[in-house]
Amino acid sequence: MNAISFEVAFSAVFGLLTSALWAWVNSISKRISQSSEECKELRQDINNVRLAYQSRDDARRENEQITGLLKEIRADLKEVSEKLDKKADK
Repeated sequence: MNAISFEVAFSAVFGLLTSALWAWVNSISKRISQSSEECKELRQDINNVRLAYQSRDDARRENEQITGLLKEIRADLKEVSEKLDKKADK
């Protein structure tokens, strides 16, 4: 009878340990899956940033265009101002 109770006790302990080990492995697997999903999301976010942000060359080119337009506006304003001064002098 001792042998039977030892086998039953051993089987019960082995079953509990196996269940605990399986639960631990399952939780690690879920964490890995979750981390993998987060990694995919981060990669997608990085790709979106690359697509949405302006490159330095584009920014420099636009800045030069804006500067050129502002110079033209300034020249036109100066011309209008000179014309107004001439009319005021008459």
